[in-house]
Amino acid sequence: MRVEQFQYYPQRGIVTTLKGNYQAKVNLPEAKFDTDWADSCVWLPKEGVEVLVVFINGDLNRPVITQLFPSDEEIGTPLLELAGGGTAVARKGDSVQVTINYSSTDSKGDSFSINTTANGTITSGSQKVTSG
Repeated sequence: MRVEQFQYYPQRGIVTTLKGNYQAKVNLPEAKFDTDWADSCVWLPKEGVEVLVVFINGDLNRPVITQLFPSDEEIGTPLLELAGGGTAVARKGDSVQVTINYSSTDSKGDSFSINTTANGTITSGSQKVTSG
């Protein structure tokens, strides 16, 4: 098979087959190429998701998935609620509590949820943030 030069560059593709959640076969429509099993640096929730594939040393036999692109329904404004309500202001050194609630479906169609809370301290800031 003759390989065009652009196929060596990172390519957007669609996961066609999953093996667990960290290996997949990917269709690369722009390159008109289907990868063999690609290792993934990111968790792959299901077939049909869009990913970015790079090739180690430009070798098409060594694909690696490096990024998962969000679907249209996953894109939106994240909900951020800070304790106390009203205008939120936090400074470097302030303690914060973050709660994450995430629900999705795995490759078998089973639903799952992750609900966790973590405490931390703000370690850096921006002069661009204003309040009021």
